[in-house]
Amino acid sequence: MPELSGIFNYEPGGTVYSRIDGLAKGDGMAGFAWNALREAVFGPQADRLLLVRHESLTSDPLRTLAAIYDAIGEPLFAHDPEHIEPALDMIEFDTRLGTPGLHDVRSSVRAETRATILPPDLFAKFEADAFWEDTAKLPRSVRVV
Repeated sequence: MPELSGIFNYEPGGTVYSRIDGLAKGDGMAGFAWNALREAVFGPQADRLLLVRHESLTSDPLRTLAAIYDAIGEPLFAHDPEHIEPALDMIEFDTRLGTPGLHDVRSSVRAETRATILPPDLFAKFEADAFWEDTAKLPRSVRVV
């Protein structure tokens, strides 16, 4: 089982600020992924990307899935976002990882607005980092759904 302190930079005496600092640094779990995404978006193979916004997937799942199938050149499969069944192996995986409920799946796809659990200053610090929201600043070849 992975060490949770290695994954989340968790220190028993730490704070949400120190954990966020660890996650967001260049080699942290979130920072590395964000840097890799920027490199891909502005790299030579950007035309192979389709950025899928969580909000698009939850508010209009069928249109978003159609865009994904189109991007990969596959025929559209009939999905029913009103009837979702959880994958039992994910429940087992979460339990083994020590994070029960991490991949909980609801019975239908719904857009849900939630208040952040982060302090407002931390939330604001990263809010502007969603560079994909300003499509005018992206290469023309990058598709955002």
